[in-house]
Amino acid sequence: MVNRIWQQHFGQGIVRTPSTSVSGRASDSILRLLDYLATQFVRSGCLSSRCTGAIQLSATYQQSSLAPARSLQARSG
Repeated sequence: MVNRIWQQHFGQGIVRTPSTSVSGRASDSILRLLDYLATQFVRSGCLSSRCTGAIQLSATYQQSSLAPARSLQARSG
């Protein structure tokens, strides 16, 4: 479920499929992130809103790869 919530925000999941984490194809840091978020999700009573909040407060979420159109416009002198 955490992977699906992540996918809604970033366009792709932390891991591509549920079996990725089982087969060991994902890096240790990715698996730690997934484990941390899953643990927090369970501790919150499986509330997707709490998981969404944790993701939105993360540095990863706040570093969008899309710049606002205003900042892309050349400034005329």
